[in-house]
Formats: sequence, C-alpha cells, structure tokens
Amino acid sequence: MSRRSPSRNQISLIPELVKNRIENKPHAARFFFYIASVLYLPFYETEYQGTPPYDRPTLVALILYSLYKGQFTPEEMIEFAKENLGAIWILGKMSLPSAKTLSRVIADILDNIELIFEQVICLCHTFNLIGQERMYIDGTKTKANASKHKAMSYEYMCKK
Repeated sequence: MSRRSPSRNQISLIPELVKNRIENKPHAARFFFYIASVLYLPFYETEYQGTPPYDRPTLVALILYSLYKGQFTPEEMIEFAKENLGAIWILGKMSLPSAKTLSRVIADILDNIELIFEQVICLCHTFNLIGQERMYIDGTKTKANASKHKAMSYEYMCKK
C-alpha cells in the first residue's frame, strides 16, 4: 500500500487557472508547500496499518497556509480548503482530510514546535535572510490614543 499523496499532474477542469495563478507566479501556497517539504519532522515517518495515511508534509503545508490566511480551527481549514485555489493546489486533488486528522497533525506540530523553529531559522540563515546589522522582531504598529488635552496629571486624578 502507498501513502495518500498529492498528484499535481492529474487532469482537472481548471488547469489553466491553477497554472496561471499559482504555478507560474510567486504564491504563498507554493512557499508553504516548499517549507513543509524541506522540514524534517519525526511525525512525517509514521508506520501504519490499514488505510494509508495522508501525506504529512502536504497536511503541514495546508495547515500553515490556512493559518496564514486566518483560518484557525480544523473545521475552518476544511471549508477554506474547499474554496481556496492555493489550498486546492497544495492538496493536489487529494481528498480532504477530516477535522480529526487535522487536529492530530496540529497536535504533532505543536509537540515539535521547537524543532520547526530551529529548522526555519537555519533555512533563513541559508538564504541570507538573517543579517548581522539589523534585526526586526515584530513590525506591529499600534495607534496611540493620547493627547495633551485629555491627559491628566496624578494630582488632578486624585482630586477627581
């Protein structure tokens, strides 16, 4: 028996759309598929009996892409995978996994988060994405809502 793995060579109704939107241009789905295929995680190699398991790198790529697009629960990820062209490309005509399967893979990802983080940092270092001059941790900007006119001194607050 073999694993359930994606097949991007299978005939589909909209091959031109997939080829034009995902395969021929930079796309986040391709990025996450590449990251998931480059990572080495212990749960990628699982022994099985009975029904062949889903291809783990493909499921990891689907989960990462879904999280990137704001889908955080397994049920939302399944609905997202039905409609999003990038998720359809990642699955590669593979049948949709159940929410229980996605939950198990998410638990495996969380158990190995330190290993994933180390490997991603090594990849970034390999591609010279980590420089020695400047380091940015987070680019979040928040709007400040303070003005000189509405600010109160400590004494004034005590009087109020």
